[in-house]
Amino acid sequence: MIVVGVAAGCGSQAGGSAHDGQAPSVSSRLVALRSFREYPLFWLGERYGKLRLTGISIDRVDVRSADRSRIIRTHSHTVSFLYGTCDPSGGEEHSCGPPLQVQNWPACGRNAALYGFHLPLKLEVRGVPARRFGDRIEMWTGTSDVVIFFSDAAQAADALQSFGSRPHIAAAEPLPLPADGAIEGLLRCRR
Repeated sequence: MIVVGVAAGCGSQAGGSAHDGQAPSVSSRLVALRSFREYPLFWLGERYGKLRLTGISIDRVDVRSADRSRIIRTHSHTVSFLYGTCDPSGGEEHSCGPPLQVQNWPACGRNAALYGFHLPLKLEVRGVPARRFGDRIEMWTGTSDVVIFFSDAAQAADALQSFGSRPHIAAAEPLPLPADGAIEGLLRCRR
């Protein structure tokens, strides 16, 4: 996973400009992400194994207090990198998710405290606390909460070892420890 930098192009999914009615393309989203400074972003590059980067979602979210009673910041952003495609079949809605997705959240708004977890967590990934929830693994590094959704657990385990942070963290190197207060829900969001 590599850290990339988003200020422009907020909205959803990966095509053209807002003026022509098409969604922004993956390449235009990557350009927009170069200026993102809210928190470090992690991804697996433009291709991961046989899966190519097929979409990027940049969404605004409200960050709530640890007890969920109030909004402490509006217009934070989540950034998701979607890898591969799926063929919807069966069911009433005929939908499916990509085989692999890497979501990035600000740790000031999504953190272990929201789940009632405290350190030490039983799972550690590349030196940082993590937790598996069925089809996802969530980890806390620096000021980021990184969530990897997967359809293949072996592929997800490999992906966890394959990401880095531009320009300082190579694949398989230890990740930065969570920032002070990030796990406990005490980290303040950047403005």
